[in-house]
Amino acid sequence: MDTMRAVVLATCVISLLTGLLDALKPSAKFDRQMRLLLSAVFLIGILTPLCKGAVALEPQWNEEISVSDAVSVAVDTEVIEQTIQNTEKLLETYLQENGVTDGNVVVEMHMTQDSRIEIEHVTVYCADTETAKEVLKAYLGEEVNLDVEKTA
Repeated sequence: MDTMRAVVLATCVISLLTGLLDALKPSAKFDRQMRLLLSAVFLIGILTPLCKGAVALEPQWNEEISVSDAVSVAVDTEVIEQTIQNTEKLLETYLQENGVTDGNVVVEMHMTQDSRIEIEHVTVYCADTETAKEVLKAYLGEEVNLDVEKTA
């Protein structure tokens, strides 16, 4: 509202000054130069308060970035949780297909800086530890830390 008042006030003052300068011009040969000069002054007078008002309307980018970061962290967390659940089910099914029917799998994962999900550790609780260890080592490879513990 203050910006609009400033624009209206600047327009009125510049209009008065334009009329006064037009009346005081020395001769008709300066008409073009006076119109150009007065138009420039008029535009500057109107645009100055508008530019000052536009600065007040600047969005707060930092707040939006924090919200975006929070959403990104929440999404990453949800993706990791779902991946852990899916991997545990997959490994339990794989163990059942290979003769380990009582296998309970716990998987630990993390997300790297370049958004890759890596398996840190796999722990299996079952009665047939030797078969489970052989089957999962062949399936997961040597890079994954694997613990197989005997259940009672």
